[in-house]
Parts: sequence; C-alpha cells; structure tokens
Amino acid sequence: MKRVIAGGFAHESNTFTPSMTGWDDFIMHTEGELGEWIKSDPDSELYGVFATLDELGYHVIPGVAAKGSVGGVVERGVFDVYVKRLQQYLDQVTDDVDGVLWVLHGSATVQEESDAQRAIVQILRNRFPNLPLVVTLDLHASVSDELLALIDGVAAYHTAPHRDVFSTGVRGARMLDHFIRTGKTGRLVSVRIPMLLPGEFGQTDHAPMSAFMRQAERIAAESNALEVCILQGYPWADNANGTVSVLGCWDAGDVSGQAHRLLELAEDIWRSRADFFASIPVMPVAAAIREVERRPAEELLVLCDAGDNPTAGGTEDRVDVLRAAVDCGACGLVFFSVFDEAFALACQGRVGEEVKAPLGFSLDHGGSPLMLAAHVLNAGIDEESGPYAYVESSGNRVFVCGRRMAVRSPRTLARAGIDPADRKQVLVVKSGYLFPEWQDFLTEQTPARDVLLGTPGATSLDLTTFRYNSLLSPVYPLTELHNPQAAVFLCGRDMETRRWSTELK
Repeated sequence: MKRVIAGGFAHESNTFTPSMTGWDDFIMHTEGELGEWIKSDPDSELYGVFATLDELGYHVIPGVAAKGSVGGVVERGVFDVYVKRLQQYLDQVTDDVDGVLWVLHGSATVQEESDAQRAIVQILRNRFPNLPLVVTLDLHASVSDELLALIDGVAAYHTAPHRDVFSTGVRGARMLDHFIRTGKTGRLVSVRIPMLLPGEFGQTDHAPMSAFMRQAERIAAESNALEVCILQGYPWADNANGTVSVLGCWDAGDVSGQAHRLLELAEDIWRSRADFFASIPVMPVAAAIREVERRPAEELLVLCDAGDNPTAGGTEDRVDVLRAAVDCGACGLVFFSVFDEAFALACQGRVGEEVKAPLGFSLDHGGSPLMLAAHVLNAGIDEESGPYAYVESSGNRVFVCGRRMAVRSPRTLARAGIDPADRKQVLVVKSGYLFPEWQDFLTEQTPARDVLLGTPGATSLDLTTFRYNSLLSPVYPLTELHNPQAAVFLCGRDMETRRWSTELK
C-alpha cells in the first residue's frame, strides 16, 4: 500500500486590523488527534483529502494541521510552535513515503514572515526533495512565485461564496494520485495582474467573474490541464502577492503555449476591471436606513456591514450602522453581532433589567463607543460567542458577543433565539457577501434581498483608504495604470523557471 502524508495550515491574515491572532484563535492538532478532528467536519478540505486518498487505496499518515479564525497577523510564537511540531513529525516519518498533500488557505501572514505558506512548504520540500507535493488553496489566496516553484500541483476553490471546499480536497487528492501513478512532475504557469479585488466584487455567480470562471474551465478542458483557476488574492493585507492572478497546472511538456492562453484570460479580466467594482451595488449607510423605512412590509431585508466583516478580518466592534439608525430614529433593526466583551459581561445576571454602558470600538479605535441604554432580553455564556447579551434599545435589538464570531448561517441567529425569517425586522449582519446557507435561505424567503453597505473598517470595500507599502508596483484601483504589465511565471521541478513581463492590452 502506498503511503502519503497530509496536513495543513489555514489562516487569512488581515494586516489592517489592529489586533493579532494568538493561541486563543487557533486550533492545532497532530497525528492521532488530527483524524478525530477531521471526522468532526465532513465538509472540510481535509476530510475530502483523507476520504479520497483512503478510497484510492493509500495509507494516509496524518500530519500537523492548524486552523485559525480570520483576524490579524499571526503571532510569531504560534507559528514557531507549528513549525516545531511539523519538524518533529517529519523526523518520525520514514523515507517510505510516496507523496505529500498540504491544505493551505493561502493568505497567512506571520510576524517576521510575510509568506508563511512558502516557509511551510519549504520545510516539506527539504524533507522530501523528490516526491510529488500538492497543495490546496482558497481562491482568495495570495500566492508567491517562490511557493509555486516548490510544488507539483495546486487545487483551488472555484466558487465564492465557497460551495466547493470538500470537493477541492477531493481534487487535490486525485491530483496527487495522478502524479504518484504516472511518475510525472508538475508544470505551473502564473499570470499576475496588477489589480486588487475585494471578494464581494469577485463572487463567482455574478458577472463578470462568472464568465471568466467558465473561460478558465474551457481552457482546462481543451488543454488537458490538471487545474486552471483564478486566484482573486486577499486585498486586506499589505502583501506583495495579494493581487489577482490566473494559475494553471499541467503534468508534463512545454507549457509556453498554455502561458499565452492564460495571458489572454488575464487580459480579458484586466479589460473588465471597472466592471468588477460595479458588479454589486454598494449602498451608503444613510441611504440604507432610508431603504429600511420604505421597504415593503412583506419583504425580508438583510443589510451586510461589509467594512467590519469578521470573516475577512474585521474587528466586529464598529457601531456605525447602529449609530446611524439611532440618529435617524429608525427602528426594527436587529444587529448581529457587535463584539464587546465588557458590555456582554455587564449584562450577565441582569435579564429583564436596564443597562447603560458604552458599546463598540473596543479593538478598532477609529471611532467613539455608542452610549447605549438598553433592556436586557437575554444573557449568558456559550462556546461560540463567549459571554453574550441580547438587548433592546430605541426599538432596535443588538446581539453582543464576548468573542469574535462569524455569521455564516441563519442557524447562528436561530441558536441565539432570533427568528431570521421574521419580516417585522431588518437584519444587519457583520458580513461581506452572504454564505451559501444564507443565499439558499433568502431564495426560500421570497420576497427577500440583501444589500451591501459601504461601511468603514478593516475590511472596507474602498481600498484607497488603506496604506499599502509592500506592493511591488502600482495597482488598480489604487492607481490608474497607463502601461499595465502582467507578470508571467513558469516553473516545474525538472525545468528552469522563466519570468517575463508583458503589457496588458
């Protein structure tokens, strides 16, 4: 029975958020623990990897895997512990191994290490210099040429919001199996475009990204590629590799011709750059409040506070929309959720009582807290939110959490005692785009719609509000380029790497 090792390191690091990501924000497992952890999440990439390799007849040796909640730069100490455990694990693995597969989200930034993915893969490559090595990535990954030069293949998400997490693990496993069975090494081609793109404008079921994803699929089918994907990058990090790129993987031969096909796709994307930023309407907060007041009574309305989105690293503690509602006298809004541990603790044991305390801006100090006089409807402590409180003030309700948490599903609200289908209320969620469960839910709740708010914060859709120091050249939309250049990179373990730049037409 052939043997492979598999593990991972997944984090999306927002360098513009004020707090760092530490031990309390990470789950890390090794060997025996890893198998049980994977079984607890059957929709994950790692489950797809392990299940598929097992089905293909491989003995999978569980490695080291770590996953952190999206937030600020990862503390060096956390990464050092991961690296130490990885090296200890590799020291125990015999040379009788046939391949390596590592699940990398692709956008981790660590203190003193801007390219954490490359650092991890370099350790794996040093230990197994001649084995096929495949990685999986989020399509919002920031991928360096140095990382690509170390691997044989890559499988990335093709959907945003992400509906293909498990199947990406499956594709990565089948790609590794292909390299092991054929004995071939991979060829990778990357075409980097000088463009930053917030994920909200790159949703794959919206034009223009939907058309480009289909174009990538056609190139893959016609060229027998193992993978062709569009990596949208991660714009909320000051990272030289965070721009949009087109990436392809083949198993042998001269890929110069494939590079030209990917360059044509890159040029099409570049010509549509303004269309991306106009693809999803963004509503100012004041206009959204007016929309609330005149919405049809039977309509379910969800407002997305994109600028403070915790799933992209926002602090979740801004109260800009709540303050605007209070100032305008709007009511009937349900805010889920505001991170403020002190406020949540102040409400413990006071259900049915009145509380007056400052709310918000406990991490993001770009504004002042809102002094909120509120009636405590519910309070307690649970594993996901830590201490929490559900309060009512001036006809609006606010769920306050003591731990940053994502609202990935309507079920999250239901667990807190909030009926997400109640049309008497308008939901205000800390999110950019809505995740698949939300989209399915809104489809069932016709008439229903979601509105993207142009709010400030660490994940603001206005990228010109951030200071980028690490970008290697001017990029759109920070600068309107007059002589835009695409960077083309070809690599493979048994070929000389090639780089060149070419003007985008």
